[in-house]
Amino acid sequence: MSQVSSVTLLAPSPNAAIQVGDITLSAADWCRASDELRQLLTVSSQPKRLAVCSESPFDLLLLASACLAAGWTFVPISHRWPLPQRLELAKRAGADYCWPEHGFTTDDGLPLLVIEHPLIGLALNGELNTECSSASRIARWLQQGCQLDAAILPAIAAQPALEATILMTSGSSGMPKAVLHQLSSHLSAAAFCNPILELSAASCWLLSLPMFHAAGYGLFIRCLSSGARLAIADPKLPLFEQLQQSAASHCSLVATQLQRLLALPAFHTDHLPLRHIMLGGGPVAEALIQQASQRGFKLYLGFGMTETAAAIALSPVTADGGIDISNNDNISLGDDGQIRVRGPQLASAYVEGDYRKALVAEDGWFATGDLGRVENGRLFVVGRADNRFISGGENVQPEMVEQTLKQLPEIEQVLVVPVADDAFGQRPVAFVRWYQQLDDSAIQSFLAAHLPKFMWPIRWLDWPSELDAVKPNRAVLKQLAQRLVH
Repeated sequence: MSQVSSVTLLAPSPNAAIQVGDITLSAADWCRASDELRQLLTVSSQPKRLAVCSESPFDLLLLASACLAAGWTFVPISHRWPLPQRLELAKRAGADYCWPEHGFTTDDGLPLLVIEHPLIGLALNGELNTECSSASRIARWLQQGCQLDAAILPAIAAQPALEATILMTSGSSGMPKAVLHQLSSHLSAAAFCNPILELSAASCWLLSLPMFHAAGYGLFIRCLSSGARLAIADPKLPLFEQLQQSAASHCSLVATQLQRLLALPAFHTDHLPLRHIMLGGGPVAEALIQQASQRGFKLYLGFGMTETAAAIALSPVTADGGIDISNNDNISLGDDGQIRVRGPQLASAYVEGDYRKALVAEDGWFATGDLGRVENGRLFVVGRADNRFISGGENVQPEMVEQTLKQLPEIEQVLVVPVADDAFGQRPVAFVRWYQQLDDSAIQSFLAAHLPKFMWPIRWLDWPSELDAVKPNRAVLKQLAQRLVH
């Protein structure tokens, strides 16, 4: 592959860095680690696909960087999947190798790549201080680097046409799809988002999203391309303490996290360097937005998915609600109300081993499966088209019911799914995580003022403790509700 058209993602000289607890890897350290790992990856002259399943964001960051430097395709797979499904997803992505051994069952023909490096496989689940073994390994490696001339370290560089990632969709409605992105689509997403988010070399973003999601990998590319610092806090610390430890200026939160933080008086710009909060994971109650804004935080709403390398629509939150798309030519509504997207952020294809399936229709648009409406140049996301169901002849959009219920301060999290019903075909039920449980009469009184009766949940079920709170699997809850109600 010719390197004439390669783009420098990180040179040894800028201020960009990875911050792990109270230990910092400079841009030169980052480049050095990537180059050392690149040499370990190049077991053949041909680019390969590496499936990685690790709970350590540090491992994922370093291996993602190394894959870019080596011209490999990075295939991160969630550790939340059981072992057999991890292997199935790796094979679906056409992975040539996997890492680490405990992340996969490797007796089914997928070779294990052995990676021996001082920075890989560190135990970062405890407090990182100078006394712990992981910190000692990092310190020794950094000390060795002091003897090197940063000027001779190779930059992290890659061609825009590099097949950089295969990322899995959330699988919230079934098994995930494997989505292939060129580096150019990730760079386009960063070029779109960074100016809106005011992300620069003076910024620091707390890596609170997993890198096996497009949003998490997007943070990595945003910081690489802007020179911002990436902070990995101790995952055992409460989120507020992570924000304190990292001194982050930017972070990504879902509504539940924001609500918990706002319950703390110290969560205020008077006490934190944090200024910019990108909100995701569904609708956010207006009361939360007002409260956060009053404390000096600037909030952003975005719309995106795995296929668009994260956000393809993004704007600061305003009193009008929605997301400003007045100057965005890459997003529109189809005749069926579906949100459609196009442009350089779109993925190259869905992959199934060596087979590739194009995303876009002949007109160049990709139908997202999300329903929306546009008012005064602002996009409002209604919900997934495939989540809508019919109850007694009426359309029920679960996300609309959820958004209404989230206005209740007693509810921390809620998800609505249908269950079969002899009389109505399907009826809504709600899984709820309560701050303080309400009785039926109080809930019904609230619902009567906000929703037609056919949208009211007929049962209130406890939120399963083992469920992913950031991206709950709607299909799993639908099956569970069917068992619990009947």
